[in-house]
Amino acid sequence: MQIAMVMENPISWILSCTQSPGYVPYNTDCDDSNATIKPVAIEECDNKDNDCDGSVDEDLTRTATCGVGACAGNTGIETCSEGNWINNTCNPLAGAAAETCDNVDNDCDGSTDENLMRNTNCGVGECISVGIQICVAGNWEGNNCTPGQPTEESISIDGTCTDGQDNDCDGKTDDNDVPDCVQECLAAAKITYYMDADGDGYGNPLKSIKDCVPPAVTLQTGQTVTTVIQMRTLKPGIKTVTRMVIQTGKARRHAKGQGL
Repeated sequence: MQIAMVMENPISWILSCTQSPGYVPYNTDCDDSNATIKPVAIEECDNKDNDCDGSVDEDLTRTATCGVGACAGNTGIETCSEGNWINNTCNPLAGAAAETCDNVDNDCDGSTDENLMRNTNCGVGECISVGIQICVAGNWEGNNCTPGQPTEESISIDGTCTDGQDNDCDGKTDDNDVPDCVQECLAAAKITYYMDADGDGYGNPLKSIKDCVPPAVTLQTGQTVTTVIQMRTLKPGIKTVTRMVIQTGKARRHAKGQGL
């Protein structure tokens, strides 16, 4: 019995009862000059019919990566056509965001913390000023803010104590600016105020202070807090004692025509 022997090439064949060297009993090789091309080969993206099925680079795809910075590692798919990988679906900007000062390439453009600046402020009152910082490797650096120069605020300068401004940049404005805008009373103008701990309208001669304004005294009994503001002085010749009592938020005024 004779068997057709071919060299895996349908064009070169012989009839023989035994297998001759260099011949095989089947003829499905589509390129007998290349041992990597044969029916059992795996198709590759090289514009060749590697598996001898009559098609070139068919159904070949592969995963592609792209992106830098925060977008590094994005993936997509490429398709083989005529030996070339084309139609890459990987989006290099997927996940991109506005750049922030964190030492990360947030916008995926290959640069980190680029062109990032922010405003700063310093000083108080009329000395408030603004400056700029720049971002360097995730840190805000180079604050160039310089406070403004204060001007004098005094009762001797018209308008500076009534303009609602902290002219001398000390954190205090107009009537709250002591002593610049609030003149301290002279010792001769101070009045003696006596402690009235029991609130009966008569002061304790052993406990007194001198001041230009009445002192405020807080007395606490149990859970009740009473604030007594002494509004009268105990001096010989004064016939009327006047006092103001503010108790738990309510005020009442007493005038006594009792001699001292």
